[in-house]
Amino acid sequence: QNFLVTALEVVIVLLLLTFSFYHLAYANKTLPGLYISGTNFSGLTESEVDRKLDAMEEVVMTPWVLVIGETPYKISSDSLGLTFEKVLTKSRLFSAGRSTNIIESFSDKFYALTTGLYIEPIYTIDEDALKSSVDDIVLESSKDYKNAKYLLVEGGQLMIEPHEQGFSID
Repeated sequence: QNFLVTALEVVIVLLLLTFSFYHLAYANKTLPGLYISGTNFSGLTESEVDRKLDAMEEVVMTPWVLVIGETPYKISSDSLGLTFEKVLTKSRLFSAGRSTNIIESFSDKFYALTTGLYIEPIYTIDEDALKSSVDDIVLESSKDYKNAKYLLVEGGQLMIEPHEQGFSID
């Protein structure tokens, strides 16, 4: 019976030591197993996170090309009112597994270590700018349908003006 008590004490001490070392090792770093948009953010310092988020922002802010029919329309993130909220995303990344709720904190750490914890990046979008950009593209790319019609030209000849295909976006 003394052996079981001693073994239990050893296991508890080892778990506490492991838990303590884990927290010390990642005190100023992101936890292992954290991902944003498929990019691994495990065990990174604040400056390393900043560099990776800057690279993500660069990709997001790259102009997009929307092709309607055969016409390409270049759309900038600014014209859509799209903003990558780097500071909020970084805050979410560093707060993962560090909740004041012990169960939530343990759950985040467990998932991060076993299957990976996927953090959603935070974006804001200006609805009015988005609507304005979309309306401009719809207006520019739309073409009214015209029916074919008969025309009486000089000399009494009857000609047919062919129809024209239209195109509109709902």
